[in-house]
Amino acid sequence: MFIDTHAHIPLDIKESFVNNAIKNNVKVIVNQSEDLKTSYDSVDLANTFNEVFACVGVHPENVKDFKESDLPKFKELLMNKKVVGVGEIGLDYYYGKEDKDLQIKVFREFLKLAEMYDKPVVIHSRDAVMDTINILKEYNVKGIIHCFSGSLEVANIYIKMGFYLGIGGVLTFKNSKLYEVVKNISIDNLVLETDSPFLSPEPYRGKPNESKNIPIIGECLSKHLGISLEEVMNKTTSWLGTANENKTPEDNYEEFGDNATWIPMEKFEAVYAKLLIADNGTLGKFVFNGNYMFSQEGVNSDGDSSNNYEDFNPDSPDSGSF
Repeated sequence: MFIDTHAHIPLDIKESFVNNAIKNNVKVIVNQSEDLKTSYDSVDLANTFNEVFACVGVHPENVKDFKESDLPKFKELLMNKKVVGVGEIGLDYYYGKEDKDLQIKVFREFLKLAEMYDKPVVIHSRDAVMDTINILKEYNVKGIIHCFSGSLEVANIYIKMGFYLGIGGVLTFKNSKLYEVVKNISIDNLVLETDSPFLSPEPYRGKPNESKNIPIIGECLSKHLGISLEEVMNKTTSWLGTANENKTPEDNYEEFGDNATWIPMEKFEAVYAKLLIADNGTLGKFVFNGNYMFSQEGVNSDGDSSNNYEDFNPDSPDSGSF
């Protein structure tokens, strides 16, 4: 399956938007917010559709509308189980720096919230690279650099800071130089996004974008990296798992439901496996942890991609050693 890590779902076509995504194997959509109103809208969408998750925050272009009295409302939204991040937040100096100080102030407020609620951040940064990097270094946050279009040097700085790079429709543009950067970056550090309804990939450039177009971006990325589309799918769906660190399988499933990494065995009509495995271990290509089953590709002890579940360590099922 694919994940669209960055979309702005139009409310007037929300049903068809989500259904079209599902038909194209895009099973998770992370809807971004631009202000308080769209944050409420994002949470409503997430509560309505199993496939939709929400990020809440204030876009740098909307900082003039932000009030400190809104912070308790954002805190309440962040307690919703379908809210998986803080975003879209950041800095944008493209149209000038008249409100630079205000942008930085609001940016810091939401980075504090991300720290407080232990949520990843989705960063918008345009013509503000050094300010963005320097401010992010002050906070204990990780997440995604949305619509990355910088140099390889900047990419490596973000990666060392623990961020993923969001790759969207720009990669497919005929005049895009993004592929020259992407081909020198490990797929492990990339995620896919649409920024719907903006930045449609070729051949739909100029038309409203949708999450259903994620496979087009994935196919383009696979060609530039010389890897299979399946590997792109496996690698770029790992972002949702970053929210699972230090959580039990029960916590994971309670938060993400059928989109969780760990799924109750009953969902796969595999209750009989309890008779074969006392608590955790492997059976064929499946890994079991108590009443939960994991069936996605993992990593070995060296951090390399692996589907060799014989390497699974039952004594440390969440160690990442398989």
